[in-house]
Amino acid sequence: MLHVFNLINIKVMKKQIVLFGLSTMFLLAGNLTTSSQIVVKVIPPKPKVILPHPAKQKHGHVWINGHWKWSKKNQKYVWVKGHWEKPPRPGSIWVPGHWVDTQGGYKWVPGHWKKPKPLRPKP
Repeated sequence: MLHVFNLINIKVMKKQIVLFGLSTMFLLAGNLTTSSQIVVKVIPPKPKVILPHPAKQKHGHVWINGHWKWSKKNQKYVWVKGHWEKPPRPGSIWVPGHWVDTQGGYKWVPGHWKKPKPLRPKP
């Protein structure tokens, strides 16, 4: 009798673990989706032009321009300073982030590294 009771407890625990894992996965996926889908009603300011760039710290680094970021806390745009960054691979190209005018407001498209194009042999 005790053996059957233990088997029932193990089955219940397995179901609880699976349900907990699934609910956690959906919560995390929901947070990722909503955070990347912020639409701001206020037009973003024009980017600041800061010249010259600060001196390069290390060989091979690329200058990433600053940009305006929407602060939910302050309900206004705040400036994110530019910085030097090392590309993930030699030859990678930085594609700057930008604001897109969408239906209902402005959406931020983050900058990213573009893979270098493979060199093609000359015919």
